[in-house]
Amino acid sequence: MFIIYLMLIAVSLTYMPMVYQDFKERMVADIYLALPYISFIITLYIMGYLALPFLAMSTILGVLAIIMYKKGLLAIGDVIAMPLIFSSAYALRYIVPMIAIVFCIHMAWFVSKNGMKFNRKVSGIEAKKDIKWIPVKVDGQAVKGSIDSLYEKLDDKSVVDETYGVPLAGYIALGNMLGIIIYSVLMALIV
Repeated sequence: MFIIYLMLIAVSLTYMPMVYQDFKERMVADIYLALPYISFIITLYIMGYLALPFLAMSTILGVLAIIMYKKGLLAIGDVIAMPLIFSSAYALRYIVPMIAIVFCIHMAWFVSKNGMKFNRKVSGIEAKKDIKWIPVKVDGQAVKGSIDSLYEKLDDKSVVDETYGVPLAGYIALGNMLGIIIYSVLMALIV
């Protein structure tokens, strides 16, 4: 049984590149978004048919995330990461609090650094420099389409309204990783 807990920890560590990229760049490479879905397979192995309600909740959360993406409220990486909240259902009671703790720590850091300013107005050049802020309007016009192509068009005369890009995929991945590690260590100690 100890080997299974080591495997769970090893799989959870595959979330680290997703955490790093999302916190640093607010973009996550597709390969890193695909790796955590191994957790679904492990969940099925560990829990068997008892995992089906959690997989159903993941599907529902995924559909809600897609709707939020279509409304412009989430990035595509967040949509892919959102169902991961339920991907390791055996450790859910550890994962959810860890996601909340990671979120609270990050928001406390952000507020201590920036105050309660989650929106800002900057020049086009400044918007290109700090990609942790997401353009919502350029020269008074709502942003539509790819942000990458938008950055190419910005110059110093552009006025960009931005909102802070929360690393949701990073919160979920780090919370999952920590929750699975805590679960695995506790279960190994009990056995």
